[in-house]
Amino acid sequence: MNQGFEAGLFHPDVGNEVVNGRVFIDRWKLQFRSEVVTEEILMEVLEVEFAEDDRIYLVDPVRPELRIFTTDHNILRHPSMKHSRRVRAEVAQTLGRREASRALKLSLYFIVACVVVSWVCSFSVSFMVRAIAARVPMAWEKKMGQEEIDKLRADGELIDDTNEIAQLTELARPLIKVLPANRRDL
Repeated sequence: MNQGFEAGLFHPDVGNEVVNGRVFIDRWKLQFRSEVVTEEILMEVLEVEFAEDDRIYLVDPVRPELRIFTTDHNILRHPSMKHSRRVRAEVAQTLGRREASRALKLSLYFIVACVVVSWVCSFSVSFMVRAIAARVPMAWEKKMGQEEIDKLRADGELIDDTNEIAQLTELARPLIKVLPANRRDL
């Protein structure tokens, strides 16, 4: 026995309130039944609309003021609904749009998450490097630097040309600006 699907109906003839009832479907028609009203929509003209609030609206284009709705998505699996070309096309189109919208949203969420994670990682690494660099004693840094300069002089790889030194100093200026004030003596 077909128990139907829980549904509601809006129609100006029954007032501004939603009339609760059940929808029954056969091969030729969709019928809404309640204690107050009985309405029918022929399957050959039935239109299906999907709302954001998860409602499925069953509409008669001849009587647009009549709005039958349900939240029971099993109604779309009913054999008569599956046989209706119009309903199948509307369902496929709507579900296709929903899936595309869902895929786009998921992609955007993923991109935003990647940007946030990259930013957090970059900030963390920067903070960690600064913390480690701050712990290096200045005397040790100067000693190591002087040893490297002495090696370069011994190998003949140290630049003595004042023009090249000036160019190198100009290139290094933005990097030196970000160093702490007590470490800018190069």
